[in-house]
Amino acid sequence: MPAMLWRRLDQPGHDAARLVFHDAQWHLTGTAVFVEALEPCRLDYRVACDASWRTMAASVAGWLGNRAIGIELRTDGAGRWRLNDADCPAVAGCLDLDLSFTPATNLLPVRRLALPIGETAAVRSAWLTFPLSPWSRSIRYTAGPTPRPTPTRATGAGSRPSSR
Repeated sequence: MPAMLWRRLDQPGHDAARLVFHDAQWHLTGTAVFVEALEPCRLDYRVACDASWRTMAASVAGWLGNRAIGIELRTDGAGRWRLNDADCPAVAGCLDLDLSFTPATNLLPVRRLALPIGETAAVRSAWLTFPLSPWSRSIRYTAGPTPRPTPTRATGAGSRPSSR
């Protein structure tokens, strides 16, 4: 059962995550603690993928200052997403989920693509930005000793930055 720990470099914060294979699914769970808008924030997340690393569902729960946060995301595996039981057309067609507050979800398309070293692939991910609104964005992954994502574009119901 792999476990990971990151320290944020752009602001105070850290993230701990672990990956477990159970009941023919991959389960990525973790907790991110950081500062947002000068307030403390804690977000617990869970992402479930099928055996081929396709995202099936995710949840985020926690708080920002005194405000409670809770969301549920589900996909049918064909690119149709629901956010808290409402259709989410902003991310239609996406196979992967990228939670903007943790690097852990970059693992999911890297595993799904299984690129040979030196190969590159473009991925359109459902990008859940903070404070938790969904956008679609394109990312290029290049396989190497340590795969690195390169955000290239975000699209949605407005203008968002192209990188974290």
